[in-house]
Amino acid sequence: MKFAHEQFERECMQEIAKRDRVLDVGGGSRFQKGMKTYESLFANTAYETMDISSDYSPDIVGDIHAIPLADASVDAIICRSVLEHVKNPNVAIIELHRILKPGGLLFLQVPSTYPYHARKGVGAYKDYWRFFDDTLELLGSHLPHTKS
Repeated sequence: MKFAHEQFERECMQEIAKRDRVLDVGGGSRFQKGMKTYESLFANTAYETMDISSDYSPDIVGDIHAIPLADASVDAIICRSVLEHVKNPNVAIIELHRILKPGGLLFLQVPSTYPYHARKGVGAYKDYWRFFDDTLELLGSHLPHTKS
């Protein structure tokens, strides 16, 4: 039995996979963190991963607070279960917006009640935040919006 959120995620990934350049921010290795299910969708897409740690062999090693890409250089971004681990999610959202082309797509998945899940040792990261609708609206409220 498929849950509504699984169907929603699949539909989002189908749309994102139609874009030319897709960046999976915090994705670690290619098609990690539940993305393996969607790998075939991205066969004709320039799909890249970015992670802060080279331990996962991402395509791009970088910090979400200062993404090492040019403005408006990415057609779509996938950012799944990352913002809870960053020190400043406000800066991270600004950076995601900066690299996204006008009309680009952002798939942002964040926890609200998920248990604490920091990691020690290799690939270590802390666990700082939980998000709700109001939090996401606040994070996006200062970004410039364009009319469709």
